[in-house]
Amino acid sequence: MMQETGGMAGEAGAAVSFEHSFRKLSGLEKLVLQRLALLFGATPVTEKELIGRLQTEITGTEVRLALLGLYRAELIELRHKLWGERLCVLPLPVLRMLAQYGAELALDAGRGGGHREKNGEACESQARVAALRGGRSSPEEEGQASLREAGVSEAAVSGGISLGLALFDLFFYASAQPLERKKDGAIVQKHLRRLEHLLPGTDSTWEGLVPAGLRPQQMSLSLAVLLDMGLRLGIMASSKEAYQVKEALLEVWLSADELSRQRRLYELWCRVYWPVLPFAQQAALRMECLALGEWTVLDDIVHSIEQTGCFAAEDIRAQRWVEQLIDGWLRPCAACGWFELSDGGKGPIRLRRLLPLLEAEAADSSTEAGAGWLVLPDFTVLVPPDCPMAIRWKLASAAELIRHDTVSIYRLSRESVQQACESGRDTEHIIGMLDRHSQQRVPEPVAAAIRSWTAEFSRVRLTRAVFIRFADAETADWFDGSYEEKEACERLGDTIFAIPLEAEASCRAWLAQAGLGAPLTPSGRAGGMNRHHHMSGRKLLNRQTSERQEPREAPVQQSLAAEGLLPGRDWGELFMLEPRRSSWRTLLYPELGDIPSTWLQEPRNYHASTRRQMLHRALEWQVPVELQIGSSLKRFIPLELVPGEADGWFVEGVELGPQGGQKRLSPEHWEQMRLILPGINDINKM
Repeated sequence: MMQETGGMAGEAGAAVSFEHSFRKLSGLEKLVLQRLALLFGATPVTEKELIGRLQTEITGTEVRLALLGLYRAELIELRHKLWGERLCVLPLPVLRMLAQYGAELALDAGRGGGHREKNGEACESQARVAALRGGRSSPEEEGQASLREAGVSEAAVSGGISLGLALFDLFFYASAQPLERKKDGAIVQKHLRRLEHLLPGTDSTWEGLVPAGLRPQQMSLSLAVLLDMGLRLGIMASSKEAYQVKEALLEVWLSADELSRQRRLYELWCRVYWPVLPFAQQAALRMECLALGEWTVLDDIVHSIEQTGCFAAEDIRAQRWVEQLIDGWLRPCAACGWFELSDGGKGPIRLRRLLPLLEAEAADSSTEAGAGWLVLPDFTVLVPPDCPMAIRWKLASAAELIRHDTVSIYRLSRESVQQACESGRDTEHIIGMLDRHSQQRVPEPVAAAIRSWTAEFSRVRLTRAVFIRFADAETADWFDGSYEEKEACERLGDTIFAIPLEAEASCRAWLAQAGLGAPLTPSGRAGGMNRHHHMSGRKLLNRQTSERQEPREAPVQQSLAAEGLLPGRDWGELFMLEPRRSSWRTLLYPELGDIPSTWLQEPRNYHASTRRQMLHRALEWQVPVELQIGSSLKRFIPLELVPGEADGWFVEGVELGPQGGQKRLSPEHWEQMRLILPGINDINKM
C-alpha cells in the first residue's frame, strides 16, 4: 500500500503504484472508491454507513464485494475499534491520488479554477496601503528594501513568520534551558511568559483544531499547538520533570533544506489535523492543487464542490460548512505560512498557496537557494525567511531576536556577544560568522565594537572541566608524558589533571586502551560523570558543521513521536489496523470457519432449525441463498426473520429473477437450499 508512514517522500512511486492498481479495478470497485472519496474522504466509515449512503445505486452485497476488491488492491485500510467494530479508511495518500489523477471525481474544476488576482493587482493594493500611511515606510519595509538592494530575491522577502520559524525559536529556547514542569504537569511561569507568543495569531486562530473541552488549561492554545508539533516530530521529549530537546534529531532537522522541512511539517499537520468534515476535505484537496502565488476566490472552490452532486448548496449554507472550513483548516494553515488568506472586507474571501507542499511538485529555484542576512551599521541584522536554519542558529547564538515579521530582526549587543563568548566563541569566530553569511561586509563600526566587547570578556574565562586524580605521582608522570592530547590537559598538582568536558570521552577511551580501565567517578562507580547540565543552544553549534563549511544535507526526521500534547485526528492513533495476515474471506465473512462446508456446496434438504441458522448467517453477511422451489432454483435475498404461530417462523425477502419480487416464505416452501457467498461459491459474480 502507499504507506502513510514516510509520507510524501515516496509520492512519485506511489503515483505509479496507484495508477497501476486503479486500472485493474472493476467498474463496481471504481464506483465505490469514488463514492467513498467524495462522501467520506479520509474519515473512517462503517460498512453499514457506506451501504446506507449507496443503497439507491447498488446493493449491500455489491458494496461488500467492492470493498473486498479495494482491500485486496491495497487502496483502503480496514481498522477496528476497541470493541471490534470494523471501519473502512481511505488513506490520505490515496485520496490525494484520486484528487490529482481524477478518475471522474470532478476535481479539475477546483484546481486553480475561479477568479485569480494577479501579482500586479496585489502590488497596486499594497501601494494604496502605503498611500494611506502618508508615504511613510515601516521598519519592516525599510528592511525589505535593504535586502532587495543587496540582491535578495523578491520571493525571499514576501513571506512571514511560519510554523517552522516558530518551532526554531522554541527549539532554540528549550535547548538552552529545559522547560521545567510543576507537579501538576504545567510549565513553570517564567518559561510561559517567554514562550506564549512564539506562534503567530491568537488562540482564536487555532480554536477550530481542538474541541473546547479538550483544550489545555495550563498554557495558551497557540503554545500547546507549537509544543504538540515539536513532540510529534520527535525533536522534543516529555518527562515528568521537563520538556527537553533531543539534540541529535535537532541537528538533522536544522541541516535539512527549508522546503523539505516545510513539506514534512505539512505532512504531519495533515496527519494530525486533516478535516473530519468531508466537504472540508474536498476543499483542502483543491487548495493543495492551486497554482502557486495566484489568488483564488474561495466561493469558486465551494462551487466546484457543489458541482460534484454530493453536497447540496442548501446543506453547505445551513450547516455553516464554509465557516467550519475556514476556522478548522484554512486560517490555521495560513498562520503556519502555507497559504495566504485575504478576509476580503466586503468582497469575497481570497486565498493563495505559497509553497509547493506536495512532493510531486517541482520546487521553484527561489525556494531552493537560501539567502544570508544583512548587518546594518546600527547593529541590526535583517534575516530573510529563506535563510537556512543551521545558519540562522549561529546568528541566534550571538544576537538577540527583536521580532519576526516579513523579515526577522535581530540585534547585536554587548550581552548577546558575551553569551557567544561564554559558549566558546572568540572575536574572529563571531565576526567571521557574521561576515561569511552576510549579503554585504560587516560594517567596520560593528566589527570594532565586537572586538572591544570580546576584549573585556577575555580577561576572565569560566571553563567546565573534569578532574583526573591518579593514585601516585609516578602514574601521573607517565600520563603526562604519554597522553596523545596532553595539550588539552592542565596539570594542577602531583597527581591531578584537568581536562575539558568535551575531551572526557576520548581520555576515558585512551586510559582503557592503556590498561588502566575506566576511572572511577566520585560516586565510586565506573562510567561517565553525573553531570547536572545540558548542552545550551549556543553550545550545540560545536556539534554542527564547521563555520567554514556549508551545512551538510541530511534527510528530515520521518518518525513520529508516540504521542503529542493535543488530541489529533490521526486515525492511525485512534483505531487499530486490521492485520494484513487476515484472510480476505475472514474479513468479508467473519466466522466463516464455524459453518459446515456443506452449506456452500450443492443444495440439500435441511431440518427447519438448520434452515433458520443458515438464514441467520445470510442476514449477518448480507448474502443471498439459493432455494429449490419445486423444480426450479431461485435466488432469494433474506431481509428479516418473522415469528409465526407456535414455534413457526417466516422469512421475508426479495426473490431475484423475472418472476421475483417481495415475498414471505415459510420453511415448507422450499425443498433444498444453500448459502451463496460471492467470491467463494459464486465466482462469476466477482
